[in-house]
Amino acid sequence: MPAAPWSGGVPAPDSSGAGRPGSFLPCTVIVLDEIQQYINEPGHPAPDYAEAERPYPFEAGRDAPPPFVNPYADIQVTSNSLPHWQQGETWIFVTWRLADSLPADKLRAWQEEKQAWLAHHPEPWNPATTGEYHERFTRRIEDWLDAGHGACILREPAVRRNVTDALAFFDSQRYELGDWVVMPNHVHVLFRPLGEHRLPDILQSWKSFTAKAINKALGRTGSVWQEDYWDRLIRNERHLNAVQRYIAGNPAKAGLREREWSGRFLQRSGGVPPPKRDGASRRT
Repeated sequence: MPAAPWSGGVPAPDSSGAGRPGSFLPCTVIVLDEIQQYINEPGHPAPDYAEAERPYPFEAGRDAPPPFVNPYADIQVTSNSLPHWQQGETWIFVTWRLADSLPADKLRAWQEEKQAWLAHHPEPWNPATTGEYHERFTRRIEDWLDAGHGACILREPAVRRNVTDALAFFDSQRYELGDWVVMPNHVHVLFRPLGEHRLPDILQSWKSFTAKAINKALGRTGSVWQEDYWDRLIRNERHLNAVQRYIAGNPAKAGLREREWSGRFLQRSGGVPPPKRDGASRRT
C-alpha cells in the first residue's frame, strides 16, 4: 500500500488492525523503514543505519527513558487524517499551519499529482525513489508555506504572542519544550512529552487554546488552524541537530524581517537540553 504523506513512509493500516488509532507497533519492524523516509526531507540528513539500529544508551544508574527512538520498544500510533507516532518521552518535531496557508487550487493539484505518482511507485521504496517523493511533494509544501500564502495573521506580534504563551505554559509539566519558531502562517516545535502525556492531547491543547485566543483578539469566528498536523520522532542526536538547524534557519529561508516571527533556539549535547538560563537565543 502507498505510504501516507508525512507518515514516515509507513504503509497504511491493513485489516489486521496494526496501526489503528491508539494501537502499538513493534518498533523493530518499522523503525528502519521510518528512518529511510527522512532522506532528503527538509531538515533531515541521510540516516546513519548503524546508529539507528542501536537503542540510545541509558545513563548508568538511572532508570530513565532515552530521548531518541529506541528500535527495541513499541511506538504508539494515533490518527486523524494523518498517522501520528509517539514513543514515551522521545523527542518529536511537529509542524502545524493556519487554515488558509495553502492555496486550495494548488493543494488540489498537488494531491492529484501525488496520488498518480504513488500509484506508479508502490512500496517499498529505495533511497532514490524516497528522495524523488520528498523533492516532488514534501519540499513543495514547505516552499508554499514559506512563500507566505494566506492572511498570515501570525505576522503580527500581538497575535503571535498567543502561540508563544501557549507553548511555554505547560513547559516542564506536560512536556519538555525545545526549539521552536512561529512563522507568519505555520509553527515548528521540537519537544518531548513527559510522563503519561500524549502527543494528540498536547497538540489539541495548543491549537484549541490559541484558536480561541486569536479569534478573540481579531474579533472574528471560524477556523484558525488546519485540522491535522505533521510530526516526526527524533531518531538520534544527529537528527536532532539537523532539525534544530532547520527550525533556526526557517525565518531567513522565508526572507522574514525581525518582527515577523518569534523563536527560541537551543544548543544541546547528548540529547539533553541545557538549563534554560544558558545557551538560549530568543526572539519574541
